[in-house]
Amino acid sequence: MLEYFILTIYVLLISLIKFKNRKLQLFLCFFPFFLFIATRIGWTADYYNYESMFLKQHFWSWRDYIFFSFDKFEPGFFLLIKSLPSYRALLIFTSLFYTSAIFLVFYKYIPRKYYFLAFILWFYNSTFFESFAAVRSSIVIAFFIFSFHYKLNGKFIISILLILISGLFHRSGFSLFPLILIPIEFIKKHFILTSLSLIIIFGLIILSPDVIINTIVNYLSDSEFSSYTIYIESTTTGLGYIIFISFRVLFIIYILWLVKKEVIVGQYLWLVIIIFFSYIIASIPDIQIGYRFNVYLNPLIIVLQIYILSTDKSILSKLYIVLILFLMFFGFRSFFEHPNYIPYFLNYKSSLF
Repeated sequence: MLEYFILTIYVLLISLIKFKNRKLQLFLCFFPFFLFIATRIGWTADYYNYESMFLKQHFWSWRDYIFFSFDKFEPGFFLLIKSLPSYRALLIFTSLFYTSAIFLVFYKYIPRKYYFLAFILWFYNSTFFESFAAVRSSIVIAFFIFSFHYKLNGKFIISILLILISGLFHRSGFSLFPLILIPIEFIKKHFILTSLSLIIIFGLIILSPDVIINTIVNYLSDSEFSSYTIYIESTTTGLGYIIFISFRVLFIIYILWLVKKEVIVGQYLWLVIIIFFSYIIASIPDIQIGYRFNVYLNPLIIVLQIYILSTDKSILSKLYIVLILFLMFFGFRSFFEHPNYIPYFLNYKSSLF
């Protein structure tokens, strides 16, 4: 896809230019991406599904929505469908909201010298496509980022409210609520407990994954998220799975070591919990819906990865990032080679040309 590589070269050039105004530099970086995702036509697997949803529900009354959608009540997203004049307007609004949140991540938490690396970690991760392919999920990501920002700045009530509001656009937003409740320095105060918990969890994942899977199924079955049990299916694990989970275990050990050495301190300690949760979700076999959590978490994981590289100048941190990039590009290639994605991502079309 030529457009993809043109954007990469463009951002590289903007990153190399010395701007006095960081906001202007980031605006120039992200505006083409906003256009890229806001003007897409038929690009991404859920494009036409959401278009059908918009055309169907746009003329509904609130009574119609409550009656026909009681099993999947997401009134925030319905409000957007009712308020915006067209499906294109919906894509523009959600793309702007999502891009603004990513802009905040870069402006507040990424040092200027690492802009291009952070961009690569964002743009060449397969979660990038999933972050806006499911339009409702892009809204949840944005709310989660804003919630994270307010949490780190001591505005805890606003942070909680934003997460609760996100669940009105996609119910999965409510599942992020427990993460926001975790204190910033939890891992520092409970380092041994956290380490032992990770040993037990990964021991179960490797030796007896059915225990965790059955626990998740039982929890989902008895909650409002029961419909998500359809995403849990029996799969086989091969050499690739073993390699990836081995690297995740090594990464966890390294990050715990950085916490112990007090390389990772302050507000970034909460991001350690986020990345550990991501590694756990990604390592549990048979949980197809797990990718959605990684879509939500990846922008914040990038913040921690860049922080580690910029704070710890050791060869180990450089090796950590190199391995992250290697695994990411491998996953990126596999994503595009998967037969389910080729029809939706191979040929990009825009309303601009």
